[in-house]
Amino acid sequence: MSKKINLFKGLKALYKLSKNKSDNDSYIKVNVYLNGNCIAPTVAEWSKTSHGKRYLKGERLPLDKKFKKGTVGWVRQQFVGKYDKSIDLVNAPVPKTPYMAYVNFLQDTHDISHIMSQYGQEGLGELCRIEFEISQSWQRGFQLVSWMFQLKALMITKSWKQFQVVRGMIKEAQQRAKVSVNLDMIDWFKYLDEPYEYVRDSVACVPPYKLYFTNQKWDDWADKHYDAK
Repeated sequence: MSKKINLFKGLKALYKLSKNKSDNDSYIKVNVYLNGNCIAPTVAEWSKTSHGKRYLKGERLPLDKKFKKGTVGWVRQQFVGKYDKSIDLVNAPVPKTPYMAYVNFLQDTHDISHIMSQYGQEGLGELCRIEFEISQSWQRGFQLVSWMFQLKALMITKSWKQFQVVRGMIKEAQQRAKVSVNLDMIDWFKYLDEPYEYVRDSVACVPPYKLYFTNQKWDDWADKHYDAK
């Protein structure tokens, strides 16, 4: 697999992300245009998995179906806030390359990575989730996004001391990722209907965090939405 870097288009997408961290299209473009061949080993390994082979044939995770309360699919839908109709699961074209199949997979599992790592969608949560992800499967595009978000955090806090608190959260995200199962290598076709806590703790083996819950906004959201009893 040979992927050329398109610096102009990549930086353009990065700029759009700096204005809107929820711009999923720009996330994809940053990776497509800036990753080059850096993820070739990951794509090669992923393509050999059972779920990778299904994506290579054009299958996508059934994210828009109704899930039983408390399952991975249900928690993801609660996290998103509504059924995700942004992905045409029936008419999606068969990807022409393993690389594009992997990009489809990253798009589909973005919110799954949020609920497994337990990082929210606000700026700090997105930063920690990205660091979690690239600590498992390094990507040049996401590394640049992380650095951009860190610079933005420093500009917002206007305090080196406060920024070091953010850095502590980032380091914890990196450490948690390294002792967890690589989320890209988990067959989510098998686990969308399984209990969320079981999958998080016993399949993905994601350890709890200590620092991120200092963010009260995420703490309140978690109390409201993660009680599946």
